[in-house]
Amino acid sequence: MKLRNDNRGSVFVALIVTMAVVSAIGAAMLPTTTTSTFSRIGASGALKANYMAESGYRYVANEYRTAEDKDARLEELHEKSFLLSDQVERFDLKIYPYYFKTLADPAGTTTLETKMNGQVPPNLELTTGRLKIGPNFYNYSSATYDEKNVTFTVDTTLPSVLVDTTVFSVAISDPDNDQVITQGGDVVLKPETGKPFPLTNSMFATLVKDSSNVYSYRFYTYKKYDADTNRLIYVGDTYDEDVTLDANSDIVLQKHVIMNSTGVFGAGTAGEGGQGELGGGSMEATGQTAYSIPLGTLVSDTSDPSDPATGVMEMCENFDSLDHMLVHPGNGWGTYESKMVGETKALHVTGVQGSGNDPSQEGIIGMNSGNFQEVWETLGYLSYDAQVKIKVSDEDYYADGISIRQNRVGGGNMDYLGVSYIRTRTGTGKNSDGIPDDLAEKTKTPMIILWELLKHGAGSGDGDGDDDDDDDDDDHGSDHRPILAYMVLDGGSYGYDNDHNNDQSRYAWMRKTDSWIDRVLVWLGIGAEDAYAKKKGDDDDDDDDDDDDDDDDGGGIGNEVVDSDGHLRDWATIRVRIEEKTAESGRFSGQRVNDIRAYYVGPASYPRGSVYWSEEYFTPVVWNADADSTVELRENNIVVRIAVEDYLTDFGLAWPEGDTGGVGDDYGDDDDDDDDDDGSYFRPEVGLHSYGKSADREKVYFDDLCVRFPDYTIVVPPAFQQ
Repeated sequence: MKLRNDNRGSVFVALIVTMAVVSAIGAAMLPTTTTSTFSRIGASGALKANYMAESGYRYVANEYRTAEDKDARLEELHEKSFLLSDQVERFDLKIYPYYFKTLADPAGTTTLETKMNGQVPPNLELTTGRLKIGPNFYNYSSATYDEKNVTFTVDTTLPSVLVDTTVFSVAISDPDNDQVITQGGDVVLKPETGKPFPLTNSMFATLVKDSSNVYSYRFYTYKKYDADTNRLIYVGDTYDEDVTLDANSDIVLQKHVIMNSTGVFGAGTAGEGGQGELGGGSMEATGQTAYSIPLGTLVSDTSDPSDPATGVMEMCENFDSLDHMLVHPGNGWGTYESKMVGETKALHVTGVQGSGNDPSQEGIIGMNSGNFQEVWETLGYLSYDAQVKIKVSDEDYYADGISIRQNRVGGGNMDYLGVSYIRTRTGTGKNSDGIPDDLAEKTKTPMIILWELLKHGAGSGDGDGDDDDDDDDDDHGSDHRPILAYMVLDGGSYGYDNDHNNDQSRYAWMRKTDSWIDRVLVWLGIGAEDAYAKKKGDDDDDDDDDDDDDDDDGGGIGNEVVDSDGHLRDWATIRVRIEEKTAESGRFSGQRVNDIRAYYVGPASYPRGSVYWSEEYFTPVVWNADADSTVELRENNIVVRIAVEDYLTDFGLAWPEGDTGGVGDDYGDDDDDDDDDDGSYFRPEVGLHSYGKSADREKVYFDDLCVRFPDYTIVVPPAFQQ
């Protein structure tokens, strides 16, 4: 047999072997290729997830800025998920506030029930500490809390506090040493008191004093709270001077939240309204970012977390002491003390100057604050809101309120505009209430009045305020108090005429009575009260239309601040807003003017210890059309426009300067004589006044004196991405 060499089919075998080798190599390479591909996909997803987390911050900023109830909106956003329309991108939110909101009125108890508009921060430690509610401060001895609600036990009985009032955490500065606050320096705290503060990037407010001992309420940022050394590290501000922080000062943490935003790429399906539950697909990529946010940042015009923001300056005086008030003995300033009334202190009028009616029994006190100068230097004008609560202890006659545009006119005397609650005597007893006769055309009817004190203390010695020695005020050449506008509080009708003196004012009364006999009584100076009562339809002085002694028709205008006997209700609030501007229209067009609004509210709906500025809490004063000829009524008689040069702030005079007591004469200068010859205390700007026997009998109290500068902004640090 012959063997033969045959290679048919070898090509197919080689092909099969080659395919097998290639397949083996391909199989070996597949995991590497797949890993590389999915790594690129994963990196892209993580980047998009981080973008989504940042979008969460921007969304919260916009929602907070545009919400009517901003705190409630934060609470609504907590633990919510938001899915984009492509249904593959989502962000999840968690909100951790560092302030509290009251859940119930704690009146008469030591228990303060609060909540957080979100969740209690995981690292927040509340054991003992200090809180600020409205203008008042309280120490707490314990705190119990769950994820949302915090209950404090305080060391004193609490007054009435409105539900949903903001409660702030407070630290204490070094109790043993004053400190100089410098840009980039540290503030030393009393040990343990800073525990409720955020660890990074927050803001506080405190009272500081300059080299002349003038106090200002200022806002500062800090980069870090160091619990080990009890310090706020790298304190910053926008001020140009170093100032002193008194030992044991209150350091009030401003509104602050930590926001966790988790971005998710590959999220799944959306829930109702674009909100969905957490996803969980195997292809999800996540990115989480925490923001440390002073809440003022969220009300700026931008939601960019890198941009600084602004907030509104507000300062309050709770009268724990009189260190921050200008008390000037003599010259009609009166005497005062800080006194416990109920559970907190108030300003108590302990003495007034003068006797009779002209000169009157009067007291004046001013605020020792440099904030007015600061605002004026920044803006070139000075506008603000001011409010105070007043207690007159069921006195029949009173004249008490807020003084604005206070301006020293020499010798310690002080001219100003006043907004007051007032009720005076009539008839033969008109000279026995201690209230100046020219302050009002005497009426038993309670009113709110806008008036001015001119040439304070410059009378000639006969008590009538003019420049001659007779007993009438026939030229108004000095010391007088014309009413510029008024509103009757009990729904009655009353007019006056500033062009007439006190004797001539009886003609105004004659125009208000109907019968001939009433006119005779008024002309004789007797029976005016009875005549007015008959004009209203009764003679029992209870403000209703029957002859019994109850106020069963609910009273008239202002019955929330005065009762049926005409008494001012304890702790009734009066508020004034003054806006300095150049008039664009009207009688004083082109001139620099002050536009003044006034508001009132009773204690039932606005208790002592509460401080709000929203219009919903107040009733605007609608001034009677019978206003003084020197002013212009605008906006349906809600605004009184004044163009008097004395009340404008473009003349360059300084606000308070010099120390708060002088060397020993209480005149604020640096010598021991009884004049203020160095010009200090030139313009307290805002203060309080009290007239009459009610003040002389020590029946008058003030509390919750607060000022807000709506046009002046403070710089808030940008959100810090942790």
